Amino acid sequence: MSPSPKRSSAGRIHAFGALFAFLTVLGILLPWSAGSADDRTTRTVDKTDLAMSRTIDEEVAARWKEKGLTPSELSDDAEFLRRATLDLTGMLPEPDEVLRFLADRSKDKRAHKIDELLGRPEYGEHFANTWLTILIGNDLLGRITANGAIRPWLVNAFNVNMPYDRFVREFIAAEGVSDQDGATNYVIRFDQQMLPIEMAGSVSRLFLGVQIQCAQCHNHPYEKWTQDQFHQFAAFFSRTRVSRIQEPGQRRQGFLVREDLRGEYNMPDTNPPRRMSPVFLTGDTIQAGPAVNRRLELAKLITSRENPWFARMIVNRYWSIFQGRGLVDPIDDFGDSNPPTHPELLTQLANDFVSKGYDLKYLCRVILNSRSYQLSSRTNATNREDMKYYSHQRLRPLSPDQLLNSLAQASGIEERAALMDAERFARLKMQILQRFIFVFGNDEGQEAVDFEGTIPQALMMLNGKLSNDAIRSASNMNLARILRDIDDPGERIDRIYLTTLARRPSDAERKGMLEYVRRFANAPSPAGNEQPFSGMQGLDRGRVGRGGGDGKRDGKGGGRPAKPIPGAVPYEDVQWALLNSTEFLFNR
Repeated sequence: MSPSPKRSSAGRIHAFGALFAFLTVLGILLPWSAGSADDRTTRTVDKTDLAMSRTIDEEVAARWKEKGLTPSELSDDAEFLRRATLDLTGMLPEPDEVLRFLADRSKDKRAHKIDELLGRPEYGEHFANTWLTILIGNDLLGRITANGAIRPWLVNAFNVNMPYDRFVREFIAAEGVSDQDGATNYVIRFDQQMLPIEMAGSVSRLFLGVQIQCAQCHNHPYEKWTQDQFHQFAAFFSRTRVSRIQEPGQRRQGFLVREDLRGEYNMPDTNPPRRMSPVFLTGDTIQAGPAVNRRLELAKLITSRENPWFARMIVNRYWSIFQGRGLVDPIDDFGDSNPPTHPELLTQLANDFVSKGYDLKYLCRVILNSRSYQLSSRTNATNREDMKYYSHQRLRPLSPDQLLNSLAQASGIEERAALMDAERFARLKMQILQRFIFVFGNDEGQEAVDFEGTIPQALMMLNGKLSNDAIRSASNMNLARILRDIDDPGERIDRIYLTTLARRPSDAERKGMLEYVRRFANAPSPAGNEQPFSGMQGLDRGRVGRGGGDGKRDGKGGGRPAKPIPGAVPYEDVQWALLNSTEFLFNR
């Protein structure tokens, strides 16, 4: 809702700029550079699970002392709740959930909340989106996910807490039809003509943290890997076949992934051709012969307890997800030339993860219960420049799915979706998510410190139809309900903050917002009746309701768009400003 001459007087435009300046001083505005949330308790906190969290604290604190760093204070409860909820579910905590958590005086409420979040179905939804980017990449995401098989497979795998070793074996050794077996979609992402080479580089990087693809044409310039080792590794994929299929009566094509009984691998550009037999990076070999499934044997070698890279890589990846930087950084570049910042901690975490049966929820629980995770993002004089010793939480830009979910929750779209056919809303949400991925997506593993708002990102948030229509008081979304249900201006401001930023405003923020609201209480509504964002049209009309209806709009259900609420304009400005703030766009 950009202020414009059509909407307001020059005086109000000037004051709106003052509102932005006020929020910038308070430190919540971003300087752009060009599911339900109930209280389900899923388990009793196991104190033995927290032992590894204390080990993290000890190892990290030792490095603080060595480097002369004073850690930041612990995050406050609202900051922690928003951070953990976004990290584990991709969602914002609901306003009433925030208030209940703030009122809870129990000492272990954070540990209980972490367990509760891990038990929500949204946990699987969020990590499915995370791993789609890891496995498929944003550039191929639309094409690969079109058949709809991989995402449900991932959601189920995370919600049932499939052991990570089995999870990886499923992807590396996948066989079957792409629209029936979700794991096969990782294999079909590779060019069939280049599959052994491409898949070798991807598997070693994603699951081992080894950049062996750098040795494809010559020996690795910095590490020990040779060109022969790369092509011996690629030979594991020489019998993988991907072919197009089309079921009778179906318009959409699928893919069949299978292992052939025969097929050898010759190193490219050798004359005479050099035949390479499969050899794992540790030097382990497999039996020869047509009865041997090479990818299955590789999957066993990769997930073996004796493999020195497997557990260390996933522990490092999850540390990076939650802390903004890996113990080894870049996260997929393990080697003598890139040592970990905390080598003992990395080893202890990896060994502990293996001993717990490759339990990913356990790994999440260990990291989130550590002090370093729960530190504030506000720095002090000693740690302001610290970017790798975890003496404060790092600002991390929201992922596309976190941002879309947050916008949907803050606006009320998710709640209105309860009136829409579930399948239709799921399709609609995926379409919008693809747009967000195109604009906001970044390469897997990119550091938060490298993030700068781009012009398309700024315009999508500042002038995008989704964010603008979401705060129209005539749209029957959250803001309209707040203004209709609450009369007191201060309580309205409190609820807008809780809905958008998942916290109460500070005294200074409340005072400044109230002054703005009172000054422009009589500002006219925007001229005209703009069409809502196409993704919201079904949520703004009576036909989405259940069981028909009389087509009348009462502010709660279908029919004609609701009339603008008197005095709503400055509240719309407040929520619009918060939606474009650093606090909303980042996890902090």
